[in-house]
Amino acid sequence: MSKPKKVTSLEQLAELRSQKRAVICKSYCFARYLPAAWMIHLSGEILLRLFTTGMFVYTKKGKSK
Repeated sequence: MSKPKKVTSLEQLAELRSQKRAVICKSYCFARYLPAAWMIHLSGEILLRLFTTGMFVYTKKGKSK
């Protein structure tokens, strides 16, 4: 299993928004996956904290065959 890609900048978050992707954070209040389009509208202070604690590109887990 590959390691999830970490989001570290607004440019990456904007690119994910244009691709209609979701992100997941290690923060307890954002512990589920959320659309990047929603996350980019958060305050800069909150986004900076989330970039530091860990924001990752969400990928669906495939079904086992």
